Amino acid sequence: MTASLNMPEPPDQQWLNEWQQLNKNGIDALYQANFEDAEKFLSAALAMAENNERKQTEFSTSLINLGSLRQQQGKFNEAETLNLKALAIREKLFGHDHPMIALCLNNLATLYDEQGKYEQAETLYKKALTIDETNLGVNHIDVAKDLNNLAVLYRNQGRYSDAEALYQRVIAIVRQSPDADPLEVAAILNNLALVYSKQKKLVEAQSLYLESIEIVEKVAGPTHPLLAKALHNLARFHQSQGNFAEAETLCLRGLVIEEKTLGSNHPNLASYLSNLAGLCCAQRKFDSAEPLYLRAIKIGEEAWGPKHASVAKSIHNLALLYTELGRYEDAEPLFVKALAIDEDALGSDHPDLAVDLEGFAYLLSRTNRQEEAVKLAQRAATIRAIKR
Repeated sequence: MTASLNMPEPPDQQWLNEWQQLNKNGIDALYQANFEDAEKFLSAALAMAENNERKQTEFSTSLINLGSLRQQQGKFNEAETLNLKALAIREKLFGHDHPMIALCLNNLATLYDEQGKYEQAETLYKKALTIDETNLGVNHIDVAKDLNNLAVLYRNQGRYSDAEALYQRVIAIVRQSPDADPLEVAAILNNLALVYSKQKKLVEAQSLYLESIEIVEKVAGPTHPLLAKALHNLARFHQSQGNFAEAETLCLRGLVIEEKTLGSNHPNLASYLSNLAGLCCAQRKFDSAEPLYLRAIKIGEEAWGPKHASVAKSIHNLALLYTELGRYEDAEPLFVKALAIDEDALGSDHPDLAVDLEGFAYLLSRTNRQEEAVKLAQRAATIRAIKR
């Protein structure tokens, strides 16, 4: 009987296994919003690839992964530098029209979209789409992902008809693709439902929300984070229709899922808590809303730091609550703080800044400072008029 041999892996395979494990650990930590561990693992993977001239593809991937961490941390300039470096490496390796380039362009476009640099984002999304359509064909699943990214941008800009047309094309591709992930299909249906909600196509919106929820529950079970997102979006839909009891039930169910799957301090919870607080405000349950906003701020500050734009959003919402309660002295420093954070994090002409300015102007108007209120409202109007 011949003894089996346990042959050692070739050095290159050993290197690749170690590098892949570091990346996996880093991405898993990033998903859990454990930025400290994500930094440790992703930086180690980057150092491994950076010191190996034969591993430039892996080096570019490490740059992209670390860029994702920086983007989630709100460090947009650092994220841009890392993604541009990855793009330059891949263009040197693969040329300018390879699907690997499309991936880099999509990452950069997403970064610009988040900063409100919509014109730059649209150019890159369209370039990525052209590359993938040329190389992969117009019905490839990666083309559907490109179209979805562009549709999200149009939705953010309020270009709902353009977004709807793209989503319809995406759905046509994914419904006939054997490679389509059912959870991605559910996410796309959810996105189109959001557009229909904005267009006041209420029957169509509700139908897609329910279909999205049904798919996630069937494929991933009743505790998947995507289900929580779909439930929260359906809750906001019901809130817009004045169905507050139904909205609150859905919102609480989504919140329980998020806490169970991600933990009680995950930053995703902050937006859901703010949504629930907003629902409480709509029902004039102000005493219930305040602790929810305060918890959202605390979670955000602990996860991202006190100068992140997502923290500013919760601070702004709390300031609006205090304004409604007549607690003007509590509200004003919060408006000032939110405005300063967003201006520093997003720049002086981001659309979110207009929201900050309009809220602050409302407070100034309530406290009989009309001249100051008008100045802020005019600045907000100027920002909103910018072609993006």
